[in-house]
Amino acid sequence: MLAEKTPILASNRLGIIISEADIRAKRFEEPSVIFVVAKNKEKTPKQYQKTVPAGLFACLRYNVELLWNRSESLSKVLDYINKMGYRITGDALQIMHVDITITDKPNEITFEIQVPVQKV
Repeated sequence: MLAEKTPILASNRLGIIISEADIRAKRFEEPSVIFVVAKNKEKTPKQYQKTVPAGLFACLRYNVELLWNRSESLSKVLDYINKMGYRITGDALQIMHVDITITDKPNEITFEIQVPVQKV
């Protein structure tokens, strides 16, 4: 329920939420919830808002043609989290940085995964 007229694609404001349960179970291609970062949250009804708590995140940027091809990247992040002695503390974000509205080269499409973590 956004009332904005500004572009949302290719703005670092569009992504998906990957549930903590799906990450832990290594169900990386499960359906996810789409999110948009609202510029003016006062105009967005509370029931459509979710605040991501501040904290420590394991992050990875990658280039891929399709939004759903995230298994390899999530596996790498999960391996790193476990190897370095961290644990997942919530749902992950997959944020679209560069999409087809900016480039026509599939290898330039860029996503970022952010997984909230805490040292064990």
